[in-house]
Amino acid sequence: MSKKHYMRKLRNGGVRVATKPYNDVEIVMLMDDSLRGIVDYRGSTMIANHEQLEATFKRIAWFQQQVAQLRKTEANPVNYRAATSGFLAELDRMQLEVREYFSQPAKS
Repeated sequence: MSKKHYMRKLRNGGVRVATKPYNDVEIVMLMDDSLRGIVDYRGSTMIANHEQLEATFKRIAWFQQQVAQLRKTEANPVNYRAATSGFLAELDRMQLEVREYFSQPAKS
């Protein structure tokens, strides 16, 4: 069973990742307001249409930006791996969904 990761947005725009909830409240994900509403927490659902594909592209870009920011700011390799492992796993999952969507012909 994998560990849950808890994240909170920092004042400098970064994200803090921990294995315990912040202030005893489980925080699933903090993102800027432009990405609210496109996040699907239901698990691995297949992309069904172009709108969902575009939302997935936006999510992938956001996760990549978070990993890039952590790469710039986290000097400790152990902390870096711990902080990015959840992001990288989610990136892999979303990229697989995109690949599955593209492997099917368009429905007419």
